[in-house]
Amino acid sequence: MNNPSLREAPRWKPAEVIAVNRDSSLIHWLEATGRMSAPERNDDTEFIPEDEVGEMMDSNFDRYEESEETGDED
Repeated sequence: MNNPSLREAPRWKPAEVIAVNRDSSLIHWLEATGRMSAPERNDDTEFIPEDEVGEMMDSNFDRYEESEETGDED
C-alpha cells in the first residue's frame, strides 16, 4: 500500500516533531485545499405565515378534542 502520509520509524527512536505553521489555521488550510465551501443557499423553501400555522394547529386541536369526546382514535 502506498500512502505518502504514512512513514515507518523504529520504536526505540524518539518521534519526529511536526513543524507548526503559526500563520495558518485549520480553517485556512481547508479553504485553500478546496475541502471547505459555503453551504448552498436554497431559496425554494416555502414560508408559511404564523397565522396559517396557528390555524393548522387549531384545526388539529379541534379534531383531537372531538375524537376524545367520542372515544375515537385517529
